[in-house]
Amino acid sequence: MNQKGSLLIWIVLFFVLVVGIVGGSFYLKSLKNSNLTIQPTPFNSQMPSANPSINSETSWKSWDSQEPAFSLKLPSNWQAQHSTKNCLAENCLAINGTEGEVVIKWGSGFGGGCDQQDTQNVQVNNQTIPSCHGLNSDGSETWGTINLSARGISFNLTAKANYPSSNNRDIILKVLSTFKLN
Repeated sequence: MNQKGSLLIWIVLFFVLVVGIVGGSFYLKSLKNSNLTIQPTPFNSQMPSANPSINSETSWKSWDSQEPAFSLKLPSNWQAQHSTKNCLAENCLAINGTEGEVVIKWGSGFGGGCDQQDTQNVQVNNQTIPSCHGLNSDGSETWGTINLSARGISFNLTAKANYPSSNNRDIILKVLSTFKLN
């Protein structure tokens, strides 16, 4: 290749690099200047007892998985699905109802931290585990990056309480609290 051709390649690469840096900085600046505000909600570690549908064992059903071995309880009107918009992986189970959704993924490589959200402890598998907590602009409430492992299998749980979230929040946190690794 002659000197003129190689100079042209370097000029094109330099131009692509400059455009990428400038475009990336504008994108990051727009994210930083967005008007998204997330306000932390205090965590109540005790489940309310005023609503019998939340605490009544007779109105909840059990979900038991043999492989991997885990179980949880959920309201009787909830459905479990292996394929939803929030559960595209093979090793995934989405459990949902009108109050919200709990997604359970298993495998390896889960981790991460909270980005612009507060950390809130949740009860899962008889443990208190930190989660990334957020209030969304639509009024829903989310918990993410709930990670635990057993027998070489990692689990990642996420949850969402639909708006209005006060009663829905209690139900979602109750479902999470029933999750057990067998």
